[in-house]
Amino acid sequence: MQTQPSAPPAARLADPEAWVDEYGDYLFRYALARLRDESLAEDMVQETFLAALKSDAAFAGRSAPKSWLSAS
Repeated sequence: MQTQPSAPPAARLADPEAWVDEYGDYLFRYALARLRDESLAEDMVQETFLAALKSDAAFAGRSAPKSWLSAS
């Protein structure tokens, strides 16, 4: 059985609708660990996605998408 090759990182970021499914849980846990407040963590994840959406062209693929979103 052949598997499809994984899309390059830049291509994965090209679909913002997939970000929540792919990275939402990770980003929420990351924010919650630092903020220790679920409501604030949810807000920060939303803000992260908005910031990434505004600057997704800046993603050059030199890091993992998850790392890039964590820094957004």
